[in-house]
Amino acid sequence: MRIQDVRQELNTLLHTQDLEGLLHLYKRHEKPGRALLLCLLCAEAGWLILVTAWLRLERAYLKLRLFLRA
Repeated sequence: MRIQDVRQELNTLLHTQDLEGLLHLYKRHEKPGRALLLCLLCAEAGWLILVTAWLRLERAYLKLRLFLRA
């Protein structure tokens, strides 16, 4: 099982299906594949949280600059 294959399946699934599809993908893989899938899910979720936090920080910074400028 290749990481690239599981990542491609996961990306396709997340953009086209709901949690039922994710559960089906999870059940389809053997134990090593399931562990890899869960690691990739955590990495994707962590990246999303990081980007969201960065955008919120940038927004707050821009609001503060605008406030101090006025």
